[in-house]
Amino acid sequence: IIFLDIVLPGINGFEALRRIRREAGSRDIPVIMMSGNEQATEQFYAQRIGADDFMKKPFSRFEVFARVEKLLDAEARPHRASA
Repeated sequence: IIFLDIVLPGINGFEALRRIRREAGSRDIPVIMMSGNEQATEQFYAQRIGADDFMKKPFSRFEVFARVEKLLDAEARPHRASA
């Protein structure tokens, strides 16, 4: 599972997510995007281009564990939410 912030040095998280989804070796890895920005449009946009979940900062340890559990199958292997 990849945790991907929207604000990154040199590239934004949306472009990084696009690149992850284009590559055959990474397109099936679940991605949880995160941001401290309160705009709901970021969440919509992230999911539209292939994020499996979105978390707003700050978040608790409980929230992180809950989001990860949603992206694990019965054998505790990561899987895409949309798959």
